[in-house]
Amino acid sequence: QTITYSKSKEISLALDAYLAPNVTEAPWVLVIHGGGWTGGDRKQLPELNSILARHSIAVFSLDYRLAPRWHWPAPREDVANAIKFIKEHAGEFKIDPRRWVILGRSAGGQIAESCAFQMHDPTLKGVVAFYAPSDMNFAYRWGREDDILASRQVLREFFGGTPEQFPELYKDASALEFVDQSTPP
Repeated sequence: QTITYSKSKEISLALDAYLAPNVTEAPWVLVIHGGGWTGGDRKQLPELNSILARHSIAVFSLDYRLAPRWHWPAPREDVANAIKFIKEHAGEFKIDPRRWVILGRSAGGQIAESCAFQMHDPTLKGVVAFYAPSDMNFAYRWGREDDILASRQVLREFFGGTPEQFPELYKDASALEFVDQSTPP
């Protein structure tokens, strides 16, 4: 089931809901796709999403605004809007709004960790980040212009420039900067 969770005159964002059959108040997972912040979409990982739903865990896989048109923190804002939307419709989705985890891979993992470590939501029970960069300054410093991912170029597109130009954005997107006693597992 595809649902629009955010709409403005500039962009419409959707999520795919994989609902757990025959379950009321199911736990749920918010899935954030990878794609180097410049590509990818909510259609990634459908097998995982379906498996989780068959095991009585609802899944919401979302689209978010992509670079280079949009810069950080736009994806974090989109995730926050999706979480708010899902929780507001918890009864319709038959989920427990207090039992959820956030999952992402690659760029989606970076977004998942950043959101999880900064939102301080006591209903969030954990974060799963597959091969996610957690220190964006480190990623830029050790990335290369000629590596297979064009890492530095992608990071400049994601932030609108270099760490020297936007040090606060690079820090704000670095999950390691926000690890503390309240950080979810």
